[in-house]
Parts: sequence; structure tokens; C-alpha cells
Amino acid sequence: MLVLDKIFLGKTYEFWQVIKAFLGIFQTADIYKDINSPLWYLTLLIFYYFTFPFIFSRERPGLSALLWFFIGYYLTDVQFGFYRGVNHLYLWHIMAFPLGTLVAGLFGNTPKWLFFIVDKINFTRRIFKKGFWYWSVRILFLVGLLLLISYWMINPGVGGNSWKVQTISVCATIVTVLFAWVKPFRFGLFEFLGKYSYEIYLLHWPLLYRYDFILKYLPAGIGITLDFIWIVIASIVLHYLADKITEFNLLFKK
Repeated sequence: MLVLDKIFLGKTYEFWQVIKAFLGIFQTADIYKDINSPLWYLTLLIFYYFTFPFIFSRERPGLSALLWFFIGYYLTDVQFGFYRGVNHLYLWHIMAFPLGTLVAGLFGNTPKWLFFIVDKINFTRRIFKKGFWYWSVRILFLVGLLLLISYWMINPGVGGNSWKVQTISVCATIVTVLFAWVKPFRFGLFEFLGKYSYEIYLLHWPLLYRYDFILKYLPAGIGITLDFIWIVIASIVLHYLADKITEFNLLFKK
């Protein structure tokens, strides 16, 4: 992207800005001026990765999750001047990693009460299996989950209080997982896009805003479709290169 900016836009950056970018340090998220505004998220990830060995405990995932949450809350509440330009974005995401840690820890070290709940659910299934009440309750439950998912898709709370937005996001995720658990299904296109979703997230803005050559000459519908295709292709290439670098690093260590 630094090379593309120089070639196509004649734009360069200060030396220390480039160094910080390679280190994953991003202090602003200006969609028009920064190297790539979505990269602000890398700084937050690096914080979690660096602290993971010191905070995470297999035996007490709940305690680890609480520690990360309170640390994240403190750091965003204090508003260090160094990250003033992205602190408001961190406020929207300090619940995600702690909750992910908690769920992963529960699956890795399942408590007895969770086994009890699953056993009761399976017992209920056996009682009502393929009977009228079983299918009625199941269908009503699925319809209720779909209504919640649809409502939160239309009313995600974006632009409101950060706690409200985070809570809606977490609840929508839980409800979606519940739906897939009650009615397992596979959607090949979603699986394909999910595999490259992180690369799409990192590439979509600069490729659309800075280097786009399609929307200038084609109708919006056709242009967006073609842009989507070439952004996905670029994401596949990035994913492939990342995998190859990982393989090389593993071979080098051996």
C-alpha cells in the first residue's frame, strides 16, 4: 500500500509514521489521511497478544476475562494522550476479547454446571423427540431468534452509547450462535467469505477509496459487484502469502 500510494497518488509518509505502522502502532483512524484507517484495530490486538501469557489461566478463564475487561475499561477511561485519536474506537470493543476468552476457556475446561444444563437439554429432547410439542417449541424458538437477529440488523445501535452498541453486538452474536446450534446449517458462500473476512476487512477501504477505477466509469450496481470480486481476489492472495510466511517461519525454527 505504501508503494501503491507513491505510484498512483504521489503520496509519501514521514519515516517514523512508516516505522510505527510496521510495528502495529496506529494513533489515528482518519479514513482519508492515514495509511489505512482499519489498521487501528491491530494496535488493540497486539495489546491482547502481548498480555495473553501473563493474564490467561486455563483453570480460571472467568478471572482472566474479568482482568482483561477491567484493564481495557481503565485504559480507555483514562484516555492516554498517545492514543487519543483511536480511544473512542477502543471503547466499542473492550468486551469482545474478554468474552471470547471466557467462552474458549469454558469449552477447554467445561464446568460441571454446564454439563448439567446440556444433559437436561438432551433429556428434554428425548422426551419430546419428533413429537408435536418438540417441533412446536423448536419452531417457535427459531422464529423468535430470527426476529431478534432481524431486529438487531435493522437497529444495531450504531452511533449511540458505546455500552449499548457493545451489548447489542454481543447479544446478536449469541443469538446467531444459538440459532445455528438449534438448527445446524451450512452456507458455502458464507464459509468462503468467512475464511478471508479479516483480509477483506483490512483491504476494502483503501482499495475502494484510493485505487478504485471501476465506479468512475460503470453504473453503481455493476461497479460494486466488480469491486467486490477484485477485493476478494486480493484478500485471497494476501491470505495465501500470510500462510506461506507462516510455513517458512515454522521451517526456519525447525
